[in-house]
Amino acid sequence: MTSVAARRERLRIFHPKTRSADVIITDDLTFEAGARPYFVLSESEKYRVKAIMQIATALRDESDLVIFDGADILDQKGRNGLLTLLISLKAKVRALVGMTLARRELLPDLDSKGLGTSLWMEGGRIVKADG
Repeated sequence: MTSVAARRERLRIFHPKTRSADVIITDDLTFEAGARPYFVLSESEKYRVKAIMQIATALRDESDLVIFDGADILDQKGRNGLLTLLISLKAKVRALVGMTLARRELLPDLDSKGLGTSLWMEGGRIVKADG
């Protein structure tokens, strides 16, 4: 009989700057993060687990795009971690990230860094972040 640890498959989609806990799929197909069961995680931790699962699935089936909505559940550090992870995977999979922000100035300027396009939606109109 093998140990529980030996029977778990770890998803190691990790970028050092994100400081994400390892996501583990157990034999009964439940998730753990940092050795804590999914049901005890905070809502933002659950979002991170789901994001890692989306990325793992997209990489495995060679999807061209992954879509994340509701990233505003993450605090600034968590959003930065998600964007850092997605930037590190840019050559493998593209991403669309949606979130609600209180002010336009909080929108990351991906364009100026050559990392993508930042768009702002207000009053039914979508405009590039810079104008």
